[in-house]
Amino acid sequence: MKTPAIAAVFILSVLLFLAGTANSQQAYDPSVYTSMGGPEESIPVGTKITTGNWQNYQRFMSVGLRSLMSQKYFWKVPADAVLEVGPTIKIGLPRKYREDTEKYHDQVKLVPHGEGYSISGYVAGLPFPEIDPKDPLAGVKLIYDNYYNYIPYNVFSEAGPKNGSGWTGVDRYGDKTWSYVFEIYFKLKHVSDPGIPITPPDQQGDTFLAQNNVVWEPEQSKYTNDLLIFYDDPARDPEVYVFVPALRRSLRLSSAARCAPLLGSDYVADDSREGINIQPPIFQGKLLGIKRVLEIAHADPAAYQNYNNYFNPMSFPKPAVGKWELRDAYVVDIRRVPSLQRGYCYSDRVAFLDKETFEPIDLDLYDSSSKFWKGILNIYYPTPMPGSPGDYVTALGGPGNICSELWDFQNNHITLAIMYNTKIDAQVPAEYRDSARWGTPAGMEQVMQ
Repeated sequence: MKTPAIAAVFILSVLLFLAGTANSQQAYDPSVYTSMGGPEESIPVGTKITTGNWQNYQRFMSVGLRSLMSQKYFWKVPADAVLEVGPTIKIGLPRKYREDTEKYHDQVKLVPHGEGYSISGYVAGLPFPEIDPKDPLAGVKLIYDNYYNYIPYNVFSEAGPKNGSGWTGVDRYGDKTWSYVFEIYFKLKHVSDPGIPITPPDQQGDTFLAQNNVVWEPEQSKYTNDLLIFYDDPARDPEVYVFVPALRRSLRLSSAARCAPLLGSDYVADDSREGINIQPPIFQGKLLGIKRVLEIAHADPAAYQNYNNYFNPMSFPKPAVGKWELRDAYVVDIRRVPSLQRGYCYSDRVAFLDKETFEPIDLDLYDSSSKFWKGILNIYYPTPMPGSPGDYVTALGGPGNICSELWDFQNNHITLAIMYNTKIDAQVPAEYRDSARWGTPAGMEQVMQ
């Protein structure tokens, strides 16, 4: 009597498995990116892109966005979704950062380091502001431009539970998990903020960047604390620490654990900072071209924070979130150096770096067998720069007013991270300005106090 029911469950499981692996047949193909629309191409303002006409505009889309629009995979953009094209609005970089770029960039050089490149002569600002597409090292220079792009000395952001936003996980059954997270960053070298020295007085040893993510909700995960430390020498391995509340202490993870999930999400350690949080000398970059990519770069400041403004359960933005702009982007294929490729989570990380800000617009992530795996879409709301009237900045190198979405096409899972209430430098609440407390492993021990 139970056999038909068991068979039905088995068949359903097989179908779900096949749905989860269908997209793995899509192999990495660089021609997909080299054939995309260039800076000379455009889409008229007011154009409405739908599931019915999207193929007319797919040359302006990442593989991740094309996959969502195609209706071929488990995650599908709903039939009533509309991508309305708006005007492209200039963002730029903060004034002090631009001044430091002009002052110091001439002395910056790439230095061979094993199979990759390290850097010398860097002080502050953008290391390589002038990119020659014909330069064989253009892709490597762009990796460093992203690595050293504008990050404030101190930045604080919240994620959730405002309007159902925050760190949200969605599985193939539509079940959701929510987290309320604080992101607290300290940049302790190469600072380009008004009134703050290039090397702040509270520097913590040789730390360049400390990234702290603290979970406050749900109760069963409260106080879980993830700290990533990058050192001033980019060739020095970064360190990862996790505070485990049940043990009342922090654990140092292997520096090789760059593919470990971040706070239980679909992002890994190398995916934070909007999709690129890598150690540059152990990666190689190849510039595939300068292309135009659709992105929500100026989201409505209230609408993007509200989960009701995303299609449920696949978490794609509704028109209320903002209009889509055509942004010029450097398309870079980023790979681990050959000797370290084995065992790494991705064969290729194709990044679309905004030509104005060097922040990632989208990323296409391919698994270790070069099959398409994950797509990341970043939605930005530029934040006013304190102490620099008229300047606005985007994701601030990690936290910031941003919605970062990751669709796992092979495992039919989603992580939606909606960050808001961003504070910079003197705006940061007093309790989050202590770099020793929030930027060192010893400080993690105080999270339950």
